Amino acid sequence: METKVKTLIIIPAFNEGKNIYNIIREIVKVYPDFDIAVINDGSIDNTVSEVKKSDVFLVNHPFNLGYGVAIQTGYKFAKENNYDYLIQIDGDGQHDIKNLGTIYEKLIELNYDLVLGSRFTSKESYTPSFIRRCGMKLFRFVVNKITGLGLTDITTGFQGMNKKTLSIFVKDSFPFDYPDADVLVLAYKKGLRITEVPVKMYMNQTGQSMHSGIIKNFLYVIQMFISLFILLLQKRDKVQ
Repeated sequence: METKVKTLIIIPAFNEGKNIYNIIREIVKVYPDFDIAVINDGSIDNTVSEVKKSDVFLVNHPFNLGYGVAIQTGYKFAKENNYDYLIQIDGDGQHDIKNLGTIYEKLIELNYDLVLGSRFTSKESYTPSFIRRCGMKLFRFVVNKITGLGLTDITTGFQGMNKKTLSIFVKDSFPFDYPDADVLVLAYKKGLRITEVPVKMYMNQTGQSMHSGIIKNFLYVIQMFISLFILLLQKRDKVQ
């Protein structure tokens, strides 16, 4: 008897009442076999009521804990419920739902452990601001120097992973403060097979970002380099 492959889509959401219902509806329409879990990170708008309009899982944080904690909550939910694959997308409508299939196919057919959706290998995606591009290029250089992977989009929130990756990301060592470059280095150090595929991304219409503002950007750079340095001190090992 063939066992059905279980796939979960997680959507971290903080005050995404304007977008979340349409995102869920589009996923259900295009990928009806995928389960969906919204991780509500302490929203104070109508996010919860909008999610409850659909038959999806809803996991609530009592207050805002941050993006990294929200996605790790999703990872833990997937692992506890024995999902084979997980794909994460943002709740602000930036990610093109149709590209979920592109990431999923890469996980299934070529057996990669972690698949990244890259906006920089798709001509249809928006162009980030100059300051953001500079920061992305800096950390892209550092990550590729360390790993040799040749990645183009190291800050993407559009990702897919298998059970092996989940088993690493649910641990306390997961860098949830700013889960970008350091997560990829962690995955590389654990011997995971990593690749990326072109995806379409749209401009964030709300103008909000976890790295907005001069002070936040400066602190992000400092924190990221500290996190990367700590990871480099760790021995590279493979997860069986």
